[in-house]
Formats: sequence, structure tokens, C-alpha cells
Amino acid sequence: MDDEKKDVGKQDKQEAGSAGTPAEAKNTDSPMIPKERFDEINNQRKELEAKLLQIEADQKSRIEKQLEEQGKFKELNENLRAELAETKLKAEKAGELEGTLEKLLAAQLEALPEQTRQLVPEKLSIQDRLDYIATNRDLLVKPAAPNTGAGVKGAKHPDGGVKLSNEQLQMAAKMKIPPDEYAKYVKESQ
Repeated sequence: MDDEKKDVGKQDKQEAGSAGTPAEAKNTDSPMIPKERFDEINNQRKELEAKLLQIEADQKSRIEKQLEEQGKFKELNENLRAELAETKLKAEKAGELEGTLEKLLAAQLEALPEQTRQLVPEKLSIQDRLDYIATNRDLLVKPAAPNTGAGVKGAKHPDGGVKLSNEQLQMAAKMKIPPDEYAKYVKESQ
């Protein structure tokens, strides 16, 4: 009985296989796809290729734009480096000038009498202190007395010549002699 069941199962399978499949399905060498499905898939492929080309173009333009911006950044970087170098030179020059101004201020303070040096405000900048000294020099420095030749023996003029009195100048004028020549005659007579 078991053998009969086996034989019947084999026959059922063979009948089902031969009756259930069409003749075209038995030939597996060339499977058939309906035209609508083929067109649908083909159109999807074309759309995806177009999208891919668009994405690649967008990506290329983004990369070009970034490179362009990087080029500008390089130019900006070069400009900033040039400005930095120029600023460093100006800072060095300013340091040198400040040193010169400090020396000038020290010399100006040294020229002031000791009792008036403390009148120059120390809270001011170097330039402001120099301006203060220049503006108030008359108040800070005692003016020197003019040399009148007082106390010089023989009433000689400070430049080594003879100082003529008013009477001697009048006499030179009457004789029509220039005061310099008359002074020579007075000097020789002494």
C-alpha cells in the first residue's frame, strides 16, 4: 500500500507540472516581459540617470564655488599677512620714536632748574609733557640777565670793543666819523 501511494504521488506531480504551465513557460531561454513593464522600468532608469547627472553637475559647481572661495580666502590671507608685516614695521618704528622722545624729554627736564622740574606733570604722556614744557618754558626757566657789560673795566663792550658814551657818539656824529672807527680811536688812546 505504501508503494501505491508513492506511485500515485509521482503521477500527480507529473500531471500537475505538465497541465499547469503554458508552452511558453517551459522554454526558460528567453523570458518574456510585458511591454508596459519594460517601458516603466526604462523610464525610471532614464529619470534616475538624469537625476544622477544633475546631482553630479550640482556637486561639481559646489566644488568649483568652494575652490573659488578658497582662492579669495588665499588672497585675503595674503593681504592680511602683508598688513601684519606693515604693522610690525610701524610698531618697530613707533618704538624707536618713543625712545627718541624719552631721550628728548630727559634732556628738556635736565635743562630746567631743579626746583621747577617737579612742576611738569608726570601723569601726562611723553608728548604731552614735551608740549607742556614748550608752552610753559617762560614760567619754568628763569630768564638770563642781559649782559650790559657792567663791572667790566674800561667800559669795554662785551665783544671786546669800547662802549661809546652818548657824548662820544654825538662827537663822532659831528665829525662825520662812523661810531666803529671812533671807537677804534678811543681804544687806541686808552
